[in-house]
Amino acid sequence: MSGSETCSTNPTRTTRTPPTWFRFRWWCVGFPFLSTFDEQQRVSVAAPFLMLDRNQMNKMPLLSPLGCLPCEAERMMVCMNAAFVMSMGYFFYKYNQLFCRDKPDNSLISQENTRKTMMIIGIAGGTGSGKTTVVRKIIDQLPIGEVVVIPQDSYYKDSSDVPVDLRQNINFDHPDSIEWELLIHHIQQLKSGQEIRQPKYDYISCTRQPDTILVQPKKVIIVEGILVLTQLLLRNEMDLRIFVDADSDDRLIRVVRRDVIERGRTTEMVLERYEKVLKPMHLEFIEPTKHYADIIVPQGGNNTAAIDMLSQFIRTKLME
Repeated sequence: MSGSETCSTNPTRTTRTPPTWFRFRWWCVGFPFLSTFDEQQRVSVAAPFLMLDRNQMNKMPLLSPLGCLPCEAERMMVCMNAAFVMSMGYFFYKYNQLFCRDKPDNSLISQENTRKTMMIIGIAGGTGSGKTTVVRKIIDQLPIGEVVVIPQDSYYKDSSDVPVDLRQNINFDHPDSIEWELLIHHIQQLKSGQEIRQPKYDYISCTRQPDTILVQPKKVIIVEGILVLTQLLLRNEMDLRIFVDADSDDRLIRVVRRDVIERGRTTEMVLERYEKVLKPMHLEFIEPTKHYADIIVPQGGNNTAAIDMLSQFIRTKLME
């Protein structure tokens, strides 16, 4: 049956051509609902809504759903279908406004609270001054799971392109040995509530490892390393700057013990490195950063009174 023919037995009855917008609505909304029905089925479905009996409906012109000229019954069905779709859309819109739009996201709230109460602490000092001991004792006095440590040593530049026999000559106490841009970027990410992938450095091979450490933002972030107070941009990210001080003899003893056990160096290698590298670099780069410190902790990890005061100060700040 073509679009210009009717299925009515009344040949004198004509139909009006609907406007283009109505044809489009009929095709998009009416066709999916009625295209699977035959003529009599469409009459039966539409009759109750038009409050007409079957004889009256049979007198109305019916066109194929492929045509662009629907009958009055189909027009009514199209309108009702469109009204139903629109009403359901409005219902979900209002439901979203009332129940979903302003519903708080607990994860976002947690991140926001972490950012508001976050405290960035920089702890510097000479090699072997006891920085690691101070950090450990501070963490022991703070709530569990609220502190994360970002070691400067994890951000040494990769030396895999340097021949193995020359890697022992790398000056790790010079600021140029650190990838400061990455370290500062990671601190900024943590402050904004984002997790980071902290690099891992192997001191024996003097190379950066392919795997990383996932670090989540915490209320207290401690940036620890001998050179962390040398960089202006990094200092600006800190809320508290601490310098751990110790006598040079004490530092040398600790360096010998650490490098022999942890880094596979001989005593002769450690002493030679101390004379040629550690001592000059300490005097040139590390010692002057005392002036940037808010607090100086003498005698390193043995200064229990200073550590207790620091821990209490941090707890007080987090409660503000």
